Amino acid sequence: ESRGTWLRFVRGPLDGAGSWTHQYGDPGNTASSNDQLVKCPLRVLWYGEPGPDKVPSRHLRNAAPLSINGRVFLQGINRIICFDAYNGFRYWEREIPGAYRVRMARECSNLVCNENNLFVATGSKCLRLAAATGETEATYEAPAGADASDRTWAYVAVVGNLLFGSTSAQSQFSDSVFAVDWQTGKRCWVHHGKNIRNNTIALGEGRIFFADDRATSEQRRAAPTGTRGPFRSGRYARCVRAAPGGSAGMVHFGTSFADVGQEAFHGFRI
Repeated sequence: ESRGTWLRFVRGPLDGAGSWTHQYGDPGNTASSNDQLVKCPLRVLWYGEPGPDKVPSRHLRNAAPLSINGRVFLQGINRIICFDAYNGFRYWEREIPGAYRVRMARECSNLVCNENNLFVATGSKCLRLAAATGETEATYEAPAGADASDRTWAYVAVVGNLLFGSTSAQSQFSDSVFAVDWQTGKRCWVHHGKNIRNNTIALGEGRIFFADDRATSEQRRAAPTGTRGPFRSGRYARCVRAAPGGSAGMVHFGTSFADVGQEAFHGFRI
């Protein structure tokens, strides 16, 4: 050809590079990464946009940015921005009404990602965006409530081909958790609860854990003395198998909410 032959070289993933795909790192809320490359002393790699004008104040505790395969996904005010983790180059920016979630100390995030997709919960839906372009690949609907009314898609997580969510009718709490096969769009199961605390939901070893207020008056009276308010009021930690057709179990924890995830994962097989 008159212009010669052009070749395209694409560097693969760095050996030992980690990722941050959920609000607290992974579906288990471990707040850690398996990255083997980042070491002290740390320094600023780049500085610049997107800046503070398109994102909520840090005092509101916005949902955490996510990162995988060299991309960073940042949620602003009704918008998602994707940029290069190494130099800050903006790949795409998209306005999405309802893409806004704050007060992470008491709520759950509405963003998760995997190798090629970004999932954004907004209203009663969850959008699957192509990580490379931001284009919508699929839309999933949250189950309706027991009264047939629409519910907000609150919690979101992804493990393999399963997209997990919860339905919320009020801030901080949900009344069901569910799973959808994001590749086919088929809903796999729905588990109905009562007052599931959104920021207690975690996944690990094929199970989903959460704290739910389902205790009877007898169970409340039997709760260990000296425990903190949420557990004296009868909140139980529950475990549901993540696979379709799974069963549920329940155990009362006489500890604080901060201990629920650790004890559920390391102390019990329900």
